[in-house]
Amino acid sequence: MTVPSEPLVSIIMNCYNGEKYLREALDSIIDQTYKNWELIFWDNQSTDNSANIVLSYNDHRIKYSYSKTHTLLYEARNLAIEKSLGGYLAFLDVDDYWNPTKLEKQMLVFSKRSEVAIVYSNYYFKNEIKNTFKKVNKKILPEGMIVDELLRNNFICLLTVLLNRNFINEPDKVFDPSLHIMGDYAMAIKISYKHKVFCVQEPLATYRWHGGNESISHQGLCIKEMERWSMEMKKSPEISNNKGFQVLLDQIIYVKAMFLLMKGETRTAFNYYLKLPFGMNKLKLFISFLLPQKIIKLLKT
Repeated sequence: MTVPSEPLVSIIMNCYNGEKYLREALDSIIDQTYKNWELIFWDNQSTDNSANIVLSYNDHRIKYSYSKTHTLLYEARNLAIEKSLGGYLAFLDVDDYWNPTKLEKQMLVFSKRSEVAIVYSNYYFKNEIKNTFKKVNKKILPEGMIVDELLRNNFICLLTVLLNRNFINEPDKVFDPSLHIMGDYAMAIKISYKHKVFCVQEPLATYRWHGGNESISHQGLCIKEMERWSMEMKKSPEISNNKGFQVLLDQIIYVKAMFLLMKGETRTAFNYYLKLPFGMNKLKLFISFLLPQKIIKLLKT
């Protein structure tokens, strides 16, 4: 399997005190069978040994930048993208890693399908606490014009994404810089409602869960971001007119109610319960109200 030509792929890696798993992430890039890449390593003012680790690699394709200020994650991603030169963008965090053929298989798709804006893939989930390793998606993943399906369920993980930069109106502003948790989902929605998306169905990357991941440790912030973002999307009929958008709004209500219940704010959680339409989420929430508080807290893990 070869890609007819090898355009430059810019890999964006943002780091803030990520020394623990950093070498495994970097080695998975070095080991790629697709060789025409550059790594933009954006150090968001780390205080650990991350800088020394990345600078120990003697590879001209690795480009290290130290941020002048500590910023929100998706502002940092945009700042890193400004340093990149490639026509294609890939994203890997310091605690995740790729299969060796990840870039090659995705670039092969782009060489055959010029109308595709994003190529993503299935991936593995590695739980460091429970020591488990599994494929995330058992069913065939959607492709084509997928925005309605994506509104119903976020099945695109950023570490699997390869993005054709030609489909971005502002090539250096891929993400909403005001977001810290859900910027990748907002980006995927923004692109997928206008352009086609393709999926490599096999897992090409591994997401590592260790209890300290941004999306896990900032649940309250994530809910606030989802609420604010959904209010903004109501002004965009191309998105809000999809049936999946109402499913998303109901899911936000459910998640917020569960979050409040876990915090012991039962009365406020019940008010959100009343807003939900009849369905599986309402049933699950009703059952949660009947559970002892100790059991509810276990739902976090």
